[in-house]
Amino acid sequence: MKRVTVFIVVMIFSLMIVSADNVETANSHKSSGDKYLMMKMYEEAIEEYKIAIQFNSNLENELRPKIANAYSLRGIEKSKNKQWKDAETAFKKSIEYNNNQPNTYYNLGIVLENLGKTSDAIEVYKNFLNFPAADPNLVRSVQDRLKVLEKPRVDPTEVTDHYMKGLELMTDNKLTEAKAEFLLVKGEKEKEAKEMIAVIEGLENLVTGTTAPEDPSQNEAAVKNTVMSLGISFQKKDINAIKAIYSKHASNSLGGYDDIINYYHDFWFTLFENLSFTFTSITIVTEGSTAVVDCYVNIHGIYSGPDNSAVNPKFKPGAEYKIEGARQFLMVKENNYWYITN
Repeated sequence: MKRVTVFIVVMIFSLMIVSADNVETANSHKSSGDKYLMMKMYEEAIEEYKIAIQFNSNLENELRPKIANAYSLRGIEKSKNKQWKDAETAFKKSIEYNNNQPNTYYNLGIVLENLGKTSDAIEVYKNFLNFPAADPNLVRSVQDRLKVLEKPRVDPTEVTDHYMKGLELMTDNKLTEAKAEFLLVKGEKEKEAKEMIAVIEGLENLVTGTTAPEDPSQNEAAVKNTVMSLGISFQKKDINAIKAIYSKHASNSLGGYDDIINYYHDFWFTLFENLSFTFTSITIVTEGSTAVVDCYVNIHGIYSGPDNSAVNPKFKPGAEYKIEGARQFLMVKENNYWYITN
């Protein structure tokens, strides 16, 4: 009987030693996780926190919010680098570990919009609005976003502005459909519509291999179409179309081609909603394969970025932003297409 008692005591003592070792190991991994988090090494921090929980399950309630925070910070980092898919995964993981984070829902909604997942973005934004303690500025921003995202799409059969519809179709390279729209234009835009039809027929000839005499007026119409397409692409926030309109050799005061594209994406598309980008007083001078376009540009949008009104009152969420002024585009013709080079 004494031997059995001694054996049981030894076993209990051994278990206590193992348990103490586990707690010590868990605390060590937890401490490493905290250090990695401070160093912005989010993946390593997450891994250390998970290991700590494996050694000591009592730490789970304490570490789950930390894991959620690390995933959220990783999502923000990926978003800044426009790695939208990785950002989506990170934010969803963050919510999995802690679903009481309104800002994470907001960030996930932005990411889903950039991925083109409109219905998912709407659902996430609505979840965000269920948080009573959500940032009021972000609430207003989300409410504005939902007005845009939930706006019913216009049935093509109801489109009355055939000229603008034709330009949109040209931007999408749907030439046959665009030509059909331009043929329906009557009134003050009829002359411009005929110019666009001439451009389309020129492009169709290019595709079929036929040629036509060089027509300076056709060049001007093509140049004007390119500039108008930039406005439509800007309004649609279609960064790929803007890339197609700018030459890869483009450069101006903003820098090179990539800088121009990033400027539009990072500054305008990230910080402003309901963008409009219109041209007036367009004057075009073409000479051979080059062209100069002088016009007046009007840009309008609703600011939706972070609240920087203390620095500049224009940068307050929901504030109306307007800018207008003269703009000159320098263009070059390559393979019968016109590109903006500045």
